[in-house]
Amino acid sequence: MVRITKRGFALTEESIEELLDCCRDVAKTDARIKTAGSHGRGVSIPDYRKTHRVVINQTMIPDTMNELEEWLGMPELEVAQIDLLEYVKGDHFSLHKDTFSGKKELLELNPKLKDLAKQTHLYDREVSTSTLIYTSNNLEGGELYLFEDKERNGSQVIDLKVGETVAFPSNTFHEVTKVTEGRRVSLVAWFRKRLTHSV
Repeated sequence: MVRITKRGFALTEESIEELLDCCRDVAKTDARIKTAGSHGRGVSIPDYRKTHRVVINQTMIPDTMNELEEWLGMPELEVAQIDLLEYVKGDHFSLHKDTFSGKKELLELNPKLKDLAKQTHLYDREVSTSTLIYTSNNLEGGELYLFEDKERNGSQVIDLKVGETVAFPSNTFHEVTKVTEGRRVSLVAWFRKRLTHSV
């Protein structure tokens, strides 16, 4: 059985509106997975991931970060990274997980990810969250599935309402199925152990 850490409504309506404003007003880029030999330019693997990233960072939406941390209720963790992702027709994110025990495990999952394996942030994620920010009335596809393992055993569809958040261990295999019609926007966040600073 897939373990869900928590599920509920983490963000205020104001934060959701602020994120939707970002979708309208802020530049978007392809969310890329870097392949070997890309020299940091992020050559896309379209059969693995095709989606668009709204170019924002945590300092642009501090209230949203605080709401997520308070909602999760794990003071030993902090938001380490966020992505505001837009999925439109043809977009998807194939089976993956958000953290790995080391480079070997990542490369066993997909040998094309040699450059990605150099990114150390992939090894300290503890909890992943996905918050559904928007869906068009005609949305078809774009479902979030969680799995017990990479063979897709124990599949569980996470049918979120707009504004709802799900949290799960970052080592959980999951995917977003291909959108065949419409539009879906989600905020994903990854939590790591809180960095403490001595005075």
